[in-house]
Amino acid sequence: MGGGGGMGKPLIDDEWRFGSDDPTLFKLIRGEIPQQTMPNVIGKNMTDDEIWKVLLYVRSVYAGDAAKINWAVPPPVPPEMFAAAQHTGDPVAAGKQIFLQICVPCHGPEGHGDGPASVALDPKPRNLTDPGYMAGLDDRYLFELVSRGGIAVGKSPLMPAQPTLAAEDLNNVIAFVRTLSGSQAH
Repeated sequence: MGGGGGMGKPLIDDEWRFGSDDPTLFKLIRGEIPQQTMPNVIGKNMTDDEIWKVLLYVRSVYAGDAAKINWAVPPPVPPEMFAAAQHTGDPVAAGKQIFLQICVPCHGPEGHGDGPASVALDPKPRNLTDPGYMAGLDDRYLFELVSRGGIAVGKSPLMPAQPTLAAEDLNNVIAFVRTLSGSQAH
């Protein structure tokens, strides 16, 4: 898990030779940086979406001093994107499908924050079934949190961004997550 496989620096180290910003990490995974030790044949065969998922995973296993890593805060979601999101069909059912695909590893199938990846995370994933906590969060905040990741709203950088989800998908996830705590949209 340390990523030190004998060739390169461990992923959990504070020293990242080529840099720790997202564009650099993306190029490293893709295999586009000269004299890197990561085999470029792997990244060259990955889609952009797969590379972003690997990048988010790398962030999740990093156990060093977060202040030493340059994880840029993604730009705010434009108001028109938030406003354009419309529900079609059953948003809760659609959101549940996305939640089961993307969120379960950390938050668990019922949203308790007890997914299989949660054992290695500090801080632990949020318990999405807590009605007191969830009732205090408006939908705009949840939209920003899911689309831009924890770092964008002052939370843990271990909460990955979901930049590939469309606005409707984001709203569907929020609709489903609201059912876990019984909190209402606002």
